Amino acid sequence: YPRPVTPATKVVGPILPKPAKALPIHLQEFVSANPNGTIVMSFGSVVTGLKYITDVQMLFKSLGRLPYNVICKYSEKHKYSIPKNVMTFNWLPQNDLLGHPNIKGFVTHCGMNSILEAAYHGIPMVGIPIFGDQIVNAQKILYRNIGVVLDINEINSDDLYFGIMNATTDQWILGNASIVSKLIKNRPNGRTPVEEAADWIEFALNSKGGHYLRSEEYNLPWYQLYLFDIFAILCMMIIITII
Repeated sequence: YPRPVTPATKVVGPILPKPAKALPIHLQEFVSANPNGTIVMSFGSVVTGLKYITDVQMLFKSLGRLPYNVICKYSEKHKYSIPKNVMTFNWLPQNDLLGHPNIKGFVTHCGMNSILEAAYHGIPMVGIPIFGDQIVNAQKILYRNIGVVLDINEINSDDLYFGIMNATTDQWILGNASIVSKLIKNRPNGRTPVEEAADWIEFALNSKGGHYLRSEEYNLPWYQLYLFDIFAILCMMIIITII
């Protein structure tokens, strides 16, 4: 969200997303095989998000209804029936996949890195947050109108199917995803986020910490910072007036 920051805070943009590299042959063939496109589905590397879905077979059934191929990160052993248009992998080169021209959408747990990678490549998202900061991150998808968000506790086959179809066909969502991608990639100073971050680190080292950028608010007592002293005086004046 847009917000004011102090002079000591430098916003450089997302550091991890970058131009996509060529995919391994087995992924390249599957991603390119369907002329309608391919969907990427991943719930991150820390938590296996699919275990939070009550009926995983329902999920795969829903994916099988799609006109797209689906690449799904799923590392656990299972006995589920996998549709022909779905392939599961223990690990995925997510950034490189999202940068492939035949990727049409991204089903994500709403981890911040995942959202930034999809936003960088202009891919519309279907957010299914699980816990923690993912709940807040999902709201940013809605705020920028670059996807849809589903409730993992109530999701069913139709919800997932229509959520993906909506995100990948709605022109408003597709247009906003493209705009956000252009904004992220637009670097007026010609420096990448990593280079700009390094520049500011060197600047801080060379200027002995850049203490002159430190806001005076850090030197104020808490009651002055939050204007409690002013409120106290106003309250006293009101009380005296009433008395």
